[in-house]
Amino acid sequence: MKNVVFILCHQDDEFGVFASIKTAIEKKENVFIFYMTSGVIKKIIPKNVISKRDKESLSVLLRLGVKRKNIFFLGRKNNIPTCLLHKNLEKAYKKLREFLKKLNGSITLITHAYEGGNEDHDSCNIIVHKIIKNFKKIISAYQFPLYNNSSFLYYSVQKPLPNNGKILRIKSSLPNRLKFITYLFHYKSQLKVWIGLYPFLIFGLLFRNYFILQKMNKKFIIKKPYEKKLLYEKFRNTTYSDLKLRFDKFF
Repeated sequence: MKNVVFILCHQDDEFGVFASIKTAIEKKENVFIFYMTSGVIKKIIPKNVISKRDKESLSVLLRLGVKRKNIFFLGRKNNIPTCLLHKNLEKAYKKLREFLKKLNGSITLITHAYEGGNEDHDSCNIIVHKIIKNFKKIISAYQFPLYNNSSFLYYSVQKPLPNNGKILRIKSSLPNRLKFITYLFHYKSQLKVWIGLYPFLIFGLLFRNYFILQKMNKKFIIKKPYEKKLLYEKFRNTTYSDLKLRFDKFF
């Protein structure tokens, strides 16, 4: 049996892989979803309390056909706040590795692209790179872009960086894409954050019939995704130099 494990940072990040999740479900593959942070900044949520963001993602994932028992809020249960995954790399890695060891059959991993848009996204990518480097059960691993500022635009939405590997286009029918647009509005708790992203996402879903994946490389070398100031450096006090020190130590 083939297992497809989606390793995501935050509740709602699944929007970047709607088509991949849908395709895996249709192929009768075992789909697992992991959220690596709690979904809130610098706040501890009791591990048994399902937050509003949890419920929003559950609502969407169940509609896509993911089994409830296959959805794991690892970040909440292990007190890993949003924007602080880079300070909890070893903890998150060990918990994820424990799960993967127990899986029977082949494993494909899908996670965020290393693109400088969000520090949690890049941290997730580093964790998965360490897994594929040291774990023989993984037959393949892919990354998907969400947003960065590599171009002249403040946001470049779902724009893959060439350094992240060959681009694979996961096609999706218009009826499915229209359905995916309705799913975006299940994330009501994050609408203020999404204002800058939704126009680009909806335009893409209407006029582009594919989602993007890029194959991850075991020979990955940690370096800055692009030369200009990264998006998370503009948003917060997090610096790439701080992250790189942590990534190098962990990796």
